[in-house]
Amino acid sequence: MNELEEKTVTALKTLYETVEALQKIDFRDILKPEIYVHYEKTLQAAYDALTQVERAINSLSMKLEYQHWRIGEAIEELKPFLQQTPLNPMK
Repeated sequence: MNELEEKTVTALKTLYETVEALQKIDFRDILKPEIYVHYEKTLQAAYDALTQVERAINSLSMKLEYQHWRIGEAIEELKPFLQQTPLNPMK
């Protein structure tokens, strides 16, 4: 796994953890200063992690689309040859 992939996995774990932490906050306690500060910091961490994951997914999506296009173009060029080649050479 390269560094970007490791950072993305870490960000995804952080996102899950921060959302879980937000779920545990009782809205009745939000008026307590320490709970409110915890809420704000956790929410910011969640959005920071989400942004990092979204960027990685967008980048991976573009790479996937390029590979799809690249191989699709090659297949289109090779279709006449593929139709002449038996699919199961064992028969």
